Amino acid sequence: YESFFVNPEDVRGDFLVIRGDEFRHLSKVLRKRVGDVLVAIDGRGNSYEFGVIQVGKDTVSGEIQKVLRRKNEPLTKLILGQALIKNPRFDWLLEKGTEIGVSAFLPVFTEFSMMDPDKNRLVRWRRLLMAAIKQSGRSILPEITEPVPFEEMLQKLKDVPVKILPEMEGRRSIRSVINQFIQTNRLPPREVALLIGPEGGFSPAEIQAAASAGFALVNLGPRRLRAETAAFVAGCQILTELDEL
Repeated sequence: YESFFVNPEDVRGDFLVIRGDEFRHLSKVLRKRVGDVLVAIDGRGNSYEFGVIQVGKDTVSGEIQKVLRRKNEPLTKLILGQALIKNPRFDWLLEKGTEIGVSAFLPVFTEFSMMDPDKNRLVRWRRLLMAAIKQSGRSILPEITEPVPFEEMLQKLKDVPVKILPEMEGRRSIRSVINQFIQTNRLPPREVALLIGPEGGFSPAEIQAAASAGFALVNLGPRRLRAETAAFVAGCQILTELDEL
Protein backbone atom coordinates (compact mmCIF):
# COMPACT_ATOMS: atom_id res chain seq x y z
CA TYR A 1 0.00 0.00 0.00
CA GLU A 2 1.03 3.63 -0.53
CA SER A 3 1.44 5.44 2.81
CA PHE A 4 -0.31 8.64 3.83
CA PHE A 5 0.67 10.92 6.70
CA VAL A 6 -1.78 11.37 9.57
CA ASN A 7 -1.29 13.80 12.44
CA PRO A 8 -1.03 11.87 15.73
CA GLU A 9 -3.81 14.07 17.19
CA ASP A 10 -6.12 12.82 14.45
CA VAL A 11 -5.84 9.20 15.58
CA ARG A 12 -8.53 8.51 18.17
CA GLY A 13 -9.33 5.01 19.29
CA ASP A 14 -10.17 2.90 16.25
CA PHE A 15 -10.58 5.85 13.90
CA LEU A 16 -8.39 8.38 12.14
CA VAL A 17 -8.84 11.50 10.01
CA ILE A 18 -6.59 12.64 7.17
CA ARG A 19 -6.48 16.34 6.29
CA GLY A 20 -4.65 18.98 4.28
CA ASP A 21 -2.25 18.08 1.47
CA GLU A 22 -2.58 14.38 2.22
CA PHE A 23 -6.36 14.59 1.90
CA ARG A 24 -6.06 16.37 -1.45
CA HIS A 25 -3.59 13.82 -2.78
CA LEU A 26 -5.67 10.90 -1.52
CA SER A 27 -9.08 12.11 -2.71
CA LYS A 28 -8.42 14.41 -5.68
CA VAL A 29 -5.33 12.84 -7.29
CA LEU A 30 -5.63 9.15 -6.42
CA ARG A 31 -9.43 9.31 -6.10
CA LYS A 32 -9.66 6.86 -3.23
CA ARG A 33 -13.17 5.86 -2.24
CA VAL A 34 -15.14 4.38 0.66
CA GLY A 35 -14.06 0.78 1.16
CA ASP A 36 -10.48 1.23 -0.05
CA VAL A 37 -7.85 -0.14 2.34
CA LEU A 38 -4.84 2.15 2.88
CA VAL A 39 -1.90 2.70 5.23
CA ALA A 40 -1.23 5.84 7.28
CA ILE A 41 1.88 6.72 9.27
CA ASP A 42 1.93 9.18 12.17
CA GLY A 43 5.63 10.06 12.16
CA ARG A 44 6.08 8.62 15.66
CA GLY A 45 6.72 5.02 14.71
CA ASN A 46 3.16 3.80 14.18
CA SER A 47 1.59 2.61 10.94
CA TYR A 48 -2.16 2.10 10.59
CA GLU A 49 -3.89 -0.10 8.06
CA PHE A 50 -7.35 1.44 7.69
CA GLY A 51 -10.47 1.24 5.60
CA VAL A 52 -11.95 4.45 4.22
CA ILE A 53 -15.40 5.02 5.72
CA GLN A 54 -16.06 8.59 4.59
CA VAL A 55 -14.66 11.05 2.04
CA GLY A 56 -15.74 14.53 3.06
CA LYS A 57 -15.20 18.03 1.71
CA ASP A 58 -11.78 18.42 3.30
CA THR A 59 -11.15 15.22 5.28
CA VAL A 60 -11.03 11.48 4.80
CA SER A 61 -12.15 9.34 7.74
CA GLY A 62 -11.01 5.79 8.25
CA GLU A 63 -11.52 2.86 10.60
CA ILE A 64 -8.27 1.31 11.79
CA GLN A 65 -8.01 -2.40 11.04
CA LYS A 66 -4.46 -3.04 12.16
CA VAL A 67 -1.71 -1.15 14.02
CA LEU A 68 1.83 -1.89 12.87
CA ARG A 69 5.22 -0.83 14.20
CA ARG A 70 7.91 -0.76 11.55
CA LYS A 71 11.33 -1.84 12.76
CA ASN A 72 13.45 0.05 10.27
CA GLU A 73 14.57 3.04 12.33
CA PRO A 74 18.24 3.34 13.39
CA LEU A 75 18.91 2.60 17.05
CA THR A 76 21.49 5.38 17.07
CA LYS A 77 20.08 8.86 16.52
CA LEU A 78 22.06 10.65 13.81
CA ILE A 79 21.80 14.44 14.14
CA LEU A 80 22.91 16.46 11.13
CA GLY A 81 24.04 20.00 11.89
CA GLN A 82 24.06 21.53 8.42
CA ALA A 83 25.13 25.06 7.55
CA LEU A 84 22.61 26.66 5.22
CA ILE A 85 23.42 26.12 1.55
CA LYS A 86 21.71 27.23 -1.64
CA ASN A 87 18.56 25.57 -2.84
CA PRO A 88 17.78 23.15 -4.35
CA ARG A 89 20.81 21.54 -2.68
CA PHE A 90 19.53 21.97 0.88
CA ASP A 91 16.17 20.47 -0.04
CA TRP A 92 17.97 17.58 -1.78
CA LEU A 93 19.99 16.97 1.37
CA LEU A 94 16.87 16.86 3.55
CA GLU A 95 15.33 14.28 1.24
CA LYS A 96 18.40 12.05 0.93
CA GLY A 97 19.33 12.40 4.59
CA THR A 98 15.87 11.22 5.56
CA GLU A 99 16.10 8.28 3.17
CA ILE A 100 19.35 6.99 4.70
CA GLY A 101 18.18 7.39 8.31
CA VAL A 102 19.04 10.84 9.68
CA SER A 103 16.90 11.37 12.80
CA ALA A 104 17.21 15.13 13.22
CA PHE A 105 18.29 18.11 11.13
CA LEU A 106 19.72 21.22 12.77
CA PRO A 107 20.17 24.02 10.20
CA VAL A 108 22.96 26.41 11.19
CA PHE A 109 23.91 30.02 10.44
CA THR A 110 27.68 30.24 9.94
CA GLU A 111 30.11 32.93 8.83
CA PHE A 112 29.96 31.81 5.19
CA SER A 113 26.51 30.22 5.01
CA MET A 114 23.85 31.27 2.51
CA MET A 115 20.65 32.89 3.76
CA ASP A 116 17.32 31.33 2.86
CA PRO A 117 14.88 34.24 2.36
CA ASP A 118 11.80 31.97 2.33
CA LYS A 119 9.76 32.84 5.42
CA ASN A 120 7.84 29.59 5.04
CA ARG A 121 10.99 27.47 4.87
CA LEU A 122 10.18 25.39 7.97
CA VAL A 123 6.78 24.44 6.54
CA ARG A 124 8.41 23.56 3.23
CA TRP A 125 11.15 21.54 4.93
CA ARG A 126 8.62 19.54 6.94
CA ARG A 127 6.67 18.74 3.79
CA LEU A 128 9.87 17.46 2.21
CA LEU A 129 10.56 15.27 5.25
CA MET A 130 7.02 13.86 5.18
CA ALA A 131 7.35 12.96 1.51
CA ALA A 132 10.74 11.37 2.15
CA ILE A 133 9.61 9.12 5.01
CA LYS A 134 6.67 7.95 2.92
CA GLN A 135 8.92 7.19 -0.05
CA SER A 136 11.55 5.40 2.04
CA GLY A 137 9.14 3.46 4.25
CA ARG A 138 10.33 5.08 7.47
CA SER A 139 7.88 5.51 10.31
CA ILE A 140 9.39 8.31 12.41
CA LEU A 141 9.44 11.86 11.07
CA PRO A 142 12.88 13.47 11.52
CA GLU A 143 13.01 16.58 13.67
CA ILE A 144 13.90 19.93 12.10
CA THR A 145 14.13 23.44 13.52
CA GLU A 146 14.57 26.97 12.28
CA PRO A 147 18.27 27.76 11.69
CA VAL A 148 20.29 28.61 14.80
CA PRO A 149 23.58 30.50 15.24
CA PHE A 150 26.78 28.44 15.27
CA GLU A 151 27.40 28.96 19.00
CA GLU A 152 23.85 27.90 19.87
CA MET A 153 24.29 24.75 17.76
CA LEU A 154 27.42 23.82 19.75
CA GLN A 155 25.46 24.29 22.97
CA LYS A 156 22.54 22.16 21.74
CA LEU A 157 24.90 19.30 20.83
CA LYS A 158 27.15 19.48 23.90
CA ASP A 159 25.84 16.24 25.46
CA VAL A 160 26.02 14.13 22.27
CA PRO A 161 28.65 11.43 22.96
CA VAL A 162 30.12 11.25 19.43
CA LYS A 163 30.60 14.42 17.38
CA ILE A 164 32.10 14.39 13.88
CA LEU A 165 33.26 17.23 11.63
CA PRO A 166 34.62 16.35 8.15
CA GLU A 167 37.46 18.65 7.06
CA MET A 168 40.12 18.36 4.35
CA GLU A 169 42.75 18.74 7.09
CA GLY A 170 41.14 16.09 9.28
CA ARG A 171 43.49 13.27 10.30
CA ARG A 172 41.05 10.64 11.52
CA SER A 173 38.47 8.46 9.78
CA ILE A 174 34.83 8.04 10.71
CA ARG A 175 35.51 4.35 11.29
CA SER A 176 38.22 5.07 13.86
CA VAL A 177 36.00 7.53 15.75
CA ILE A 178 33.04 5.14 15.92
CA ASN A 179 35.18 2.10 16.74
CA GLN A 180 37.02 3.92 19.52
CA PHE A 181 33.72 4.77 21.20
CA ILE A 182 32.41 1.21 20.88
CA GLN A 183 35.65 -0.33 22.19
CA THR A 184 35.71 2.05 25.15
CA ASN A 185 32.03 1.82 26.07
CA ARG A 186 31.23 -1.69 24.77
CA LEU A 187 28.07 -0.47 23.07
CA PRO A 188 27.18 1.86 20.20
CA PRO A 189 26.56 5.55 20.94
CA ARG A 190 22.96 6.55 21.56
CA GLU A 191 23.52 9.66 19.42
CA VAL A 192 26.01 10.88 16.83
CA ALA A 193 26.25 14.50 15.68
CA LEU A 194 27.55 15.22 12.19
CA LEU A 195 28.49 18.83 11.40
CA ILE A 196 28.76 19.97 7.78
CA GLY A 197 29.82 23.43 6.60
CA PRO A 198 28.52 25.69 3.82
CA GLU A 199 29.91 26.01 0.29
CA GLY A 200 32.79 28.16 1.54
CA GLY A 201 33.52 25.90 4.49
CA PHE A 202 33.76 26.84 8.13
CA SER A 203 35.95 29.74 9.22
CA PRO A 204 39.15 28.86 11.16
CA ALA A 205 37.52 30.24 14.31
CA GLU A 206 34.47 27.99 13.83
CA ILE A 207 36.63 24.92 13.27
CA GLN A 208 38.59 25.70 16.42
CA ALA A 209 35.39 26.23 18.41
CA ALA A 210 33.96 22.92 17.18
CA ALA A 211 37.18 21.06 18.02
CA SER A 212 37.18 22.61 21.49
CA ALA A 213 33.55 21.46 21.88
CA GLY A 214 34.58 17.84 21.25
CA PHE A 215 34.11 17.42 17.50
CA ALA A 216 36.54 14.94 15.95
CA LEU A 217 38.00 16.27 12.68
CA VAL A 218 37.76 13.50 10.09
CA ASN A 219 38.80 13.18 6.46
CA LEU A 220 36.43 11.90 3.78
CA GLY A 221 39.13 11.33 1.16
CA PRO A 222 41.42 13.15 -1.27
CA ARG A 223 38.70 14.92 -3.27
CA ARG A 224 36.85 18.05 -2.20
CA LEU A 225 33.11 17.38 -1.93
CA ARG A 226 30.18 19.74 -2.15
CA ALA A 227 28.47 20.38 1.18
CA GLU A 228 25.46 18.20 0.40
CA THR A 229 27.67 15.42 -0.99
CA ALA A 230 29.85 15.48 2.12
CA ALA A 231 26.78 15.24 4.36
CA PHE A 232 25.40 12.30 2.39
CA VAL A 233 28.72 10.43 2.22
CA ALA A 234 29.54 11.00 5.89
CA GLY A 235 26.02 10.07 6.98
CA CYS A 236 26.21 6.83 5.01
CA GLN A 237 29.62 6.02 6.51
CA ILE A 238 28.42 6.64 10.07
CA LEU A 239 25.31 4.49 9.69
CA THR A 240 27.28 1.76 7.91
CA GLU A 241 29.85 1.61 10.73
CA LEU A 242 26.94 1.28 13.18
CA ASP A 243 25.36 -1.52 11.11
CA GLU A 244 22.33 0.69 10.48
CA LEU A 245 22.45 0.93 6.70
